[in-house]
Amino acid sequence: MSTNDSREKPLVLVTGATGFIGGHLLKGLVLVGYRVRALCRTPVSDDDIEGLEWVQTEGLSPKTDWNEFLDGVDSVVHLAALAHESNQSRKSSDDAYYQVNAGVTEALVTAVRDNGSIRRMIFLSTIGVIATTSSLVVDEKTPCNPDTVYAKSKLEAEERIQSVLSGSGTDWCILRPPVVYGPGNPGNMDRLRKLVLTGIPLPFGSICNQRSFIYVGNLSGIIIHVIGFPAKLNRVYCVADNQSLSTPELINLICQAVDRSDRCWPCPLWLLGMLGHGGDFFRSVFGTDPGINSYSVERLVGSLAIDAASIHKELQWRPPFTIEEGLVETFGSGKSH
Repeated sequence: MSTNDSREKPLVLVTGATGFIGGHLLKGLVLVGYRVRALCRTPVSDDDIEGLEWVQTEGLSPKTDWNEFLDGVDSVVHLAALAHESNQSRKSSDDAYYQVNAGVTEALVTAVRDNGSIRRMIFLSTIGVIATTSSLVVDEKTPCNPDTVYAKSKLEAEERIQSVLSGSGTDWCILRPPVVYGPGNPGNMDRLRKLVLTGIPLPFGSICNQRSFIYVGNLSGIIIHVIGFPAKLNRVYCVADNQSLSTPELINLICQAVDRSDRCWPCPLWLLGMLGHGGDFFRSVFGTDPGINSYSVERLVGSLAIDAASIHKELQWRPPFTIEEGLVETFGSGKSH
């Protein structure tokens, strides 16, 4: 998509605009010329970017009045969510996940439908609505079996979107990404980088799994492509980088990006499991997260590979970045850290 004058492009509303994914998406949207209305909870200093309008809100709830935010909007990208928390000591209540991830989404999509002039609703879900781990490659046809309250609340949001917009003039597209990584990424990817930078040999050499990831530049590219796609969608897509990796392969590529030697050594998987349970016990006794628990071990050991062929074929889209390029962009700056 070529760069155009922002006045030639429609107005896109982005929720969750100050989050990790939102920050990258805003830059991409403005770069290709879209006008963007970005929702935020706190004032943002760089509000003088041409085509970017910041709108402050005290917070989103199922009772939020969306009418003012939606005025003149062509498409909505809904990123705002209560994210999954691997630190059990800080976990939000189950009700909070459903209130934010399902309740807020339903209120927004109802306002979108009632507005009558919004062309498209794009919702960022998660591959977790299908599974946390799977020995089989998953795609859009794989039955959903979420096993965390976060994923269950996201699946409920998906269902509410489809129900509310059924028969309306607004079409929808739901994207299910795996772990998203990129410069400034939070979560497990950043923890792996920190582990690699310690130089300590890592006990992951015996892991034989396959997991999919997606670089934030690829995910932003997908969202922008979907916004501009001319035909009706009403479709769910699983999205991912162009290849899956085992945990040792991922660590090797991170080591290359930060200019460190790969020091994975083989450790029995049962011992890794015991370390995870030991971390759970430590947290329950002392109230702090030791950095390893059964949740993180399960994701290091288990597989979750995604077949993203549908979006490639139907929307003629290909990831602009390979996973190797994405990891260099993400972790290359960590060489001096």
